[in-house]
Amino acid sequence: MKPELFLSLRQKIILVGGDHHARDLSEVAYKYLKKQGLNVKMVTYNEKLYDYIHQANLVAKKVSANPGKYCGIVGCNNGFGVTTVCNKYPSVYAVRCDNQQQARKARIINYSNVLTFGASFQNEQKIKKIIDLWLCTDFELSKKNTSRLKRLFKIEQKLNKSFRH
Repeated sequence: MKPELFLSLRQKIILVGGDHHARDLSEVAYKYLKKQGLNVKMVTYNEKLYDYIHQANLVAKKVSANPGKYCGIVGCNNGFGVTTVCNKYPSVYAVRCDNQQQARKARIINYSNVLTFGASFQNEQKIKKIIDLWLCTDFELSKKNTSRLKRLFKIEQKLNKSFRH
C-alpha cells in the first residue's frame, strides 16, 4: 500500500460538489473549508450539468485518478445517488454520513476518501461538524483494518482486470 494514500485528508486537495438540491450546503462547506486555510476546490457547476451524476462524476474521477492527492465532499437530495456514482470508481470509498459518529467510523474503519451527504437531512451547523470530524479523523492502521483494506484492493484489482477484457 502506498504511504501517500494514508495522508491526513487535511493535507489533500478537497474537492466539493453538489447537485441543485445540495448546492447551497456545498457552497457552505467550500467557504467553511477555505476559511480554515485548506486547499479546497469547488467542482464546475452550471445549469445544464447540475444533476447528481455529473457532480459525483467530477469529484470521483479526480479522487480515483490520484487518491493520494485528492479527497471529496459531494451531496445531492438524499445522498444515495452521489454515493452510488462515486463508488463506481476504483480507489474511491464514498460514505454517506448523517452524523459525526458515522463520519468518524467511515474514516477509522472504512478508509472513506469521499464524504457524501443528503441535503434534505442536513443543515449548515450539522454539515460543518460532520466535515470537521471526517477531515480530522485518520484511518486506523490496525492489523484488522489494514487486512480488510488489502482485501478490498484485491477485489478492486480483479474487477478492474475483468472490466478491461
